[in-house]
Amino acid sequence: MRFERKFFIQHLSRQSVEAMIYQHPAAFRPLFQPRQVNSLYFDTFDFTDLEDQVDGNMLREKYRIRWYGSWAEEVNQPFLEIKKKVGLLGEKERFELKPFHWSEIQDADAFISKIASQLPPLPALALRARRPSLYLAYQRRYWLSQDGKYRLTLDWDMRYAQPRAPLAFVSGDKESLILELKYDQVDDRGAERISSFFPMRVTRSSKYGMGMGR
Repeated sequence: MRFERKFFIQHLSRQSVEAMIYQHPAAFRPLFQPRQVNSLYFDTFDFTDLEDQVDGNMLREKYRIRWYGSWAEEVNQPFLEIKKKVGLLGEKERFELKPFHWSEIQDADAFISKIASQLPPLPALALRARRPSLYLAYQRRYWLSQDGKYRLTLDWDMRYAQPRAPLAFVSGDKESLILELKYDQVDDRGAERISSFFPMRVTRSSKYGMGMGR
């Protein structure tokens, strides 16, 4: 399992935050090319996953289909990601999926059945108790510390849409940034030194919660 420390930033430019990253004594270097991250979230009929997150419950889960690149009606190389958290610790399970067309989401029951048929029994059962709840897209950059123990991601241009076809973004946030520090549990002792370099507070923020108005 690993830790994630999030910094929700509203009054600094992306260029300023990136300058801080490059000046960090941990010598962060770029990892991967910047890319768009797409997530289709699922939740129960009474939004249990969202409420667990808002209430700060110790055990929390998120179910989402994720893929990378510009939005297109034909979704290629998607994977189901189950994000599980116990307090501040988290882990992810991933399952590769077959491509699908965005219009398939219109028939939620058929879409869920199609995705569940590609999963092991337990994740399939959990997914069948959920329905598409939110589409989220944002831009992301990645960095890795020189010792390879700490990773940073910087997200911006967050856009939200109801999972219906045709796609129509109903809200967004082009001003805020989310910086995340991610590291394995065994490296927690050094994380305070890493995060203390940034003049922002660690916050408990969630892009899913933001998109759902919470």
